[in-house]
Amino acid sequence: MSLSASAGDPEATTHGDTDPPQENEQSSSTSPVASLTPDEVLHQAVLRGLWMLGKKDLPMPVGTFYTQYILPNRLPDTTVDLKATSYKKLGPYLQQQMERGLVHVGPDSKN
Repeated sequence: MSLSASAGDPEATTHGDTDPPQENEQSSSTSPVASLTPDEVLHQAVLRGLWMLGKKDLPMPVGTFYTQYILPNRLPDTTVDLKATSYKKLGPYLQQQMERGLVHVGPDSKN
């Protein structure tokens, strides 16, 4: 499978080397990320990974996107655990995001 930007999504604009949006810091002793579900942690990491992509980076294999963009761009003090999500694997998550128009996943161009 290969990931590419969704043409119909106004948020699909890539930002290259700019930093992803930072979460607002709160003065309370409980971290806002502590209350995130595994699905929310995954979604935030994907959004932050997409933010880091440049147009020249696409299309790319889904595995590359996961290891080079999702994992490194997760929120601080969080872990992306696909098996703990309701999706269990990245494919069902990406399928849902395709239906929403966030990403486009197609066949691997090498096959």
